[in-house]
Amino acid sequence: MASSATSLHIAFPPHSTDSPQSALDSLHDFMDKRRKQRKPVADFGAFEEELHKRIMSVERELLGEELARGDIDAEAVEVGGVVYRRAVRSIGRYQTAAGEVCIERTL
Repeated sequence: MASSATSLHIAFPPHSTDSPQSALDSLHDFMDKRRKQRKPVADFGAFEEELHKRIMSVERELLGEELARGDIDAEAVEVGGVVYRRAVRSIGRYQTAAGEVCIERTL
């Protein structure tokens, strides 16, 4: 199976009510629709690819949320007696086993 580059951009708090549908909700919707069907899928390969795509999206979303928890959004931090001031908030790209994850971070 050929691999395709996929990324997920996380720029909202994990529990924000303004966020788009979560990847997990999308997977649940996909599976709920499929489970209501009595006949097998016409194209098993297409079903398998769509299922894999949605599961990988869930993994990237969860990894992105976990990475975002490590960001310290403060005006300044002190490390080893040295004060570092925030310069900018920007999108950081991280490569994970599930693909690229982009999160907002403080620099």
